[in-house]
Amino acid sequence: RIWRKGKAWVRPHADDEEAAGGGGGGRRSKTDMEEGQGDTVLMHSEGGEGKQMCMRWAVFGALILCVSLSPEIIVLPEAKIRYFGNATLATEYSSYIDASSNFLGVLTAPVLGRLSDTLGRKPLFIFACMVITAPSVCLLLSPVNLLPYLVCTVLRGFAGGPNGIFPLITAYLADLYPAEVRSKYFGWSFAIFSVGFILSPLITLFDRGASNETVFKVSVAFNLLSVLLAFALPESLARNSRVPMKGGWRNVLPFRALNKLFHCKITLVLACISFFFTVCENGIETTIFYFLNDRLGFMEKDNARLFLILGVSSLFVQSIALPILLKFASDSSVLRIGLVSYIFHLLLFAWSTSKWMVDANMLLAGFTFLTFPAINGLMSSVLSGKDQGVGFGTLASVRGIAAALGPLMFGTVYAALGNERVRFPEGVFYFGSSFVLLALLLSCCWLPGALLAPAVEEATERTAPLLLHLESSSMDCVDDSEG
Repeated sequence: RIWRKGKAWVRPHADDEEAAGGGGGGRRSKTDMEEGQGDTVLMHSEGGEGKQMCMRWAVFGALILCVSLSPEIIVLPEAKIRYFGNATLATEYSSYIDASSNFLGVLTAPVLGRLSDTLGRKPLFIFACMVITAPSVCLLLSPVNLLPYLVCTVLRGFAGGPNGIFPLITAYLADLYPAEVRSKYFGWSFAIFSVGFILSPLITLFDRGASNETVFKVSVAFNLLSVLLAFALPESLARNSRVPMKGGWRNVLPFRALNKLFHCKITLVLACISFFFTVCENGIETTIFYFLNDRLGFMEKDNARLFLILGVSSLFVQSIALPILLKFASDSSVLRIGLVSYIFHLLLFAWSTSKWMVDANMLLAGFTFLTFPAINGLMSSVLSGKDQGVGFGTLASVRGIAAALGPLMFGTVYAALGNERVRFPEGVFYFGSSFVLLALLLSCCWLPGALLAPAVEEATERTAPLLLHLESSSMDCVDDSEG
């Protein structure tokens, strides 16, 4: 529960709730005040509390920005081609490595989520940033022999996979803000990631040598800075709000956590939508650059330009368009807008016949990022405060399964459709559109009913005592009249 006191959103203490309800709440002892100090989290305030929130956002935003800066992504395809010998082997082995990391993340994401509910968010941020830094350090120390980098990429699954830090970010923001405004702040966090998309291709312009040493140095510098910022990040989860060490461990097992997730209709529908969307997204990411290279002759500079346009578009959508949309539409409506945009985005890729059409299509790609804040906002609204970490960790497991299957499925389809006999490589985009269409149908048909069910159950629980009282009163009246 969130109370509004003046101009500040606060999370009340148990004693405050008793006092408000007339339950004999009195003045708290010094020990109780010390134990519950972290229970009160200021949401929107002025004065000293507002400065604290600004400082928290400064550290938190800088941390997200450092994690999102990955200039090595643009130069890695060429390095992998040189290491494996040709593009076909590079694509094949890269898909196996990414799939291994994602499957490992499926097993560890719920565990890390429950650990964050138990130990706090900050220790897990530090651990995740350290694991993310390891592959970049290997690239700097061994830019030609990529074996250490590939091994660390697989081991990155112990931090929840390539996107393992996202559940921590969403849980961190869920601790700070009420459900009504979380989607906006989720959008802000993704907007900061978009800045990383803009800066990463620009950094690659500093060094065009075969070793890419400058790019790797910059990547390591930002990753090490993210570790330092994780140490400086204020904790968001109060001690009294954490899950006890003994009580929460049974739900840590990944398959038990998945089973718990699927028992709620809303989380089940959201997990299915996220699964179909992520399968398509990661599958397309595996094949898109090879398709553009084969179809339109895209080179490294063209790929960097696409990342730059994508970053600018995503920054506009997350920071400007999303807050405006949330004033007039619900999270579920924003989710549908993102899915429809993604379908048109894929179809325009299949119909593109020149580079300028691809560049224009990347402007539409920013609206596809509306799906993540909407799904996270809907998910956080149905999770209790003590289950935010394990809930988002379990959702990350679902996305990890999809991220592992997507490259394998779409790589196979692209190889089958792109051979000399068929020569229909754009068919992979129609194949991907079918997955997004399934997600859109789920959001239109099942999601409204799932969102309505908890409200009906809650209303029934509130009116049940009154109905029992009225029933007993009517029975008394009948007995009196008969007497």
